[in-house]
Parts: sequence; structure tokens; C-alpha cells
Amino acid sequence: MRESPWKSLPPGTPGTLSVLRVPGLTRIEAFWGRKPDGRLALLIALQRVEDVPAELPTVRGVELLVVAEDRRLQLVLEPAGDWEMFHALCLDLLSAADGGSDEVTGLQLLVSRLLRWQKFLSKGTGKLLDEREVRGLIGELLFLRDYLVSMIGTAAVECWQGPLGLPQDFVFDGRLVEVKTFAAGSDPSVRITSAEQLTSGDVPLFLHLVCLVRQDDGLTLPDLVDDLRRLLIASHAATESFEDRLLTMSYVDLPQYRAMSYAVTSVADYMVRDGFPRLATEQIPAGVKDVAYSIRLADMRPFAVPAGAVTGTMGAQT
Repeated sequence: MRESPWKSLPPGTPGTLSVLRVPGLTRIEAFWGRKPDGRLALLIALQRVEDVPAELPTVRGVELLVVAEDRRLQLVLEPAGDWEMFHALCLDLLSAADGGSDEVTGLQLLVSRLLRWQKFLSKGTGKLLDEREVRGLIGELLFLRDYLVSMIGTAAVECWQGPLGLPQDFVFDGRLVEVKTFAAGSDPSVRITSAEQLTSGDVPLFLHLVCLVRQDDGLTLPDLVDDLRRLLIASHAATESFEDRLLTMSYVDLPQYRAMSYAVTSVADYMVRDGFPRLATEQIPAGVKDVAYSIRLADMRPFAVPAGAVTGTMGAQT
């Protein structure tokens, strides 16, 4: 478990906060703080108070204010707030602010991240993803990392369209790819969550399957997210787009996700074409909605395609 940076801080004395410098920053100075009433805080030192935008986004559960006399931007968690979620928010803001070339740019990046968190927390999101959701996101990020980023670089993030509301997870090179994960078993199957998911009209559609098995010291979702952040670091636009999509998927860096680790035991690709076992939208009777069903892997075997067929023409992209 990640340790709270506020753990060793006693409550401040009346009128002051107890503080502890945040290590590892290069362009900004910041401190973990605890108010006299025990509330947790983050303080970011400012060179010029005037550089702070006149209106800052409001974030649910967090008090945000500029302390002009101390030249500090201060974030304070409400008494009943989740310190781990607040910690994740603080680390994200510090990373953004410390990445600016100067204070103005750093604050612009910080405000951009605040807007992202405002949207995320305003939906009432704050719970951990369940294991099914973790496995699904791992599958999508594995495809992004191992196939698309390795072939077309940072532009690959824009191919990840599932978080933006499209029925399929990836769109690229005139084709669609839906990624599913499953657990090994005597008669494995994959879950299809809508009729639209395996309906594509005349656009080629592939199903990419990843078998994940729980394994101690295996691959975790935070490991995969960190890998992709390193691969995308050369492009600010790609990094911001990736972070936006993660928050849309309700993922934030929390230590609990490191307790769920997996081994990838198999990967397979299938082409969804005539005869494939599915329910397409045109087959659904009027009045029927929210269709979900499972497909046995054994019944998909005739539609298997060789490894690499899904991304076979990616090299033509620039």
C-alpha cells in the first residue's frame, strides 16, 4: 500500500499549517500540509500570485484557494474525504505543474488537469474499478502498447476510441478492433455487452482476445499505465489525450490496483464476418434493448486469423 505523505505531520498550530516538502520536483516548490483542524493539504509555492488564473475550477470535496500573503496555491481535503484519491489528485497536479517551462505554463497545465478532475469527480466517481473492469482495461492497454504504439508511435492514442463512446475499442486503418479478456477454463467464453459491439456494417471488424490468469508478481494495471506514460512522454498532446481517456474510464493511480496482478497466457485474433456467432443490431427485435450475451471460444475457431492480421496494414500509416 502507498503510504500517506501526511502520516508523520501533526496538526498545525492556530493560524499555521505543519508542512513537509514534496521531494523530486525540479521547477516548482510544494509542500504536504496539515491544518490545525487536522485536514490534509497541498501547498504550491508561487513566484507571482498574478500568474494564477482569476477563476479556478472547483473540484468536488476539495477546497482550492490562493493565499496571497504567503504566495501559495492551497488545496485542502474536506474532513470526510478520501486521502488516497486526494493524494492521486495532488500527484497529478504536481506532475503537470512541474512539467511547465515557466510558472505561467505550469499553472496552465495544472488548470487543465483540474478541469479533468472536476469532470471526473462531478460524476460521483470515486470507487475502485472492479476486477472485471480492471481486466478489460488491461486488455485494451496491452493492445495499445504492444501493437499500436510499437507501430505508429504516440499517434496511436487517438486510435483508442472506446473511452470516447464508440462501440468498439479501437479504430485505425479503416478497420475496427474490439478487445476482450477472459479467464482460462474448460469451456471459456467472452462477454459481449451490446449488439453494436460486433456490428460494423461494411467496415472490417476484428475481435482480439487476451487470456489473463491471476499470478503473484505478475502484470498490474498501474505497471501498464506507467509503461504507456513512458512511451508517450515525447508528445505532450498524446500524454494529455491518454490521461483524459484514463479518467473517462474511471482510472486513477491508487495502490489497491497493485494487488491485482496477472499473467498473459494466450492472445488470439478473430475476424467478425458472415457466420460469426453474434447478435447484430439488425437481428434485435423492436423494443428489445440493453442486449448482452456470451460467446464460447470453441465456436469462434473457424474465424481465427493469423497473428498480425489485425494490424497488417498499419505500416502504411504516418
